[in-house]
Amino acid sequence: MRALAAGCALLLLACTPEPEPPARRWTAKDLIAGAAGHKSFGGFDAATLAVPDGAPLPFRGPPYEATPVLNATGPALAVLPAFAAGQTASYVVTELWQSQPDPWAQPVYLQVKAYEANTPFAARISDSHNVFPVGLESTFYTPFWQMQIAELDATVAPAGYQSASEVLRGEKSLHPGPTVLCPIVENIAGVAVGVDEGAPRRPLSFEGLAQPQASKGWVNGTLVDYLLLGTDRFSVVDEATVKEVPMYVWVQQADDGSLTPLALPAVLSDEAWHETLARRNEVVLGGKMAVFVPDGLEDLRSALLAAGVSAPHPAAVTADFAKQYLLRVAADGACFTSTGGPGSCTWLDSQAAIEDARATVVSTDVLLTVATLQLGAQVLK
Repeated sequence: MRALAAGCALLLLACTPEPEPPARRWTAKDLIAGAAGHKSFGGFDAATLAVPDGAPLPFRGPPYEATPVLNATGPALAVLPAFAAGQTASYVVTELWQSQPDPWAQPVYLQVKAYEANTPFAARISDSHNVFPVGLESTFYTPFWQMQIAELDATVAPAGYQSASEVLRGEKSLHPGPTVLCPIVENIAGVAVGVDEGAPRRPLSFEGLAQPQASKGWVNGTLVDYLLLGTDRFSVVDEATVKEVPMYVWVQQADDGSLTPLALPAVLSDEAWHETLARRNEVVLGGKMAVFVPDGLEDLRSALLAAGVSAPHPAAVTADFAKQYLLRVAADGACFTSTGGPGSCTWLDSQAAIEDARATVVSTDVLLTVATLQLGAQVLK
């Protein structure tokens, strides 16, 4: 009974977090600070988004695995499982905004001695760092940057400039580069890795992931740390506003209409690899919907059932199918034991599938950076 109660606590994520204040922005630094106290940021328990050193990793250990899996990285961002475009996916969250204006892209300056269109990075000033115009303390900060390649005088010092104002005074010409997803972080070791695992993994199906590149840059003369989460990871509309896409979080609806988040993998936009600003949408798990749990994970099934979630015993499946479909939601759980078995199910594992199912979806005022690390066989390097 004690194990069952613990499982229920895992599955009903909104039981313990404190209410969040309106009109806020939270960075990766805030997520780490709030994780130990299970602070609620934009409806998310901070302990599911970031993990202190030695803390359990979300969606790892009991009731998902036999033994606990602890973070061995230092304070880090948690890898979370999801589904997108019908495939497994994994992601990290680096910032959230609630009741805030839409984030917009800012310039970041790469310093070069000579600009060549075909090889724009070849003449980078040897000891220079990228220069950001604002940092975490600014209300204008976002992790969305439009690279500007600044061609400087050849006599500039090997370390280059250390502030945006210096770059703009000293540049001979500016040339647009790619968009870059670079959250500025503070006292964060990167992406969480389990003890003895060596590299991040997607929970539930255990695909191996790469640790994002960490680097340093300048903000008004102060050296800061940032993570490079890829180029061309977002689009800009209306000059500087970052395009948003939906993210679907599964919730339970009580008789009084209140919604309780469930510990199930989110469903990301069908554009999730290239669009990383997402709006939290809450999709009600109800009707004939059911969650796939293969035989052998009975503590997990019991916890779901105790939480009021349908998770019937399925027909036999292969070990690979079990890993790839664990906690995936089917539109009608009757398919689990039909003639075709779980392989015949209609799965709600994509934006298009949720829209086609006409599920009850509640949009919120919460935006977040959803940096996809893996989508099917595609892995961020």
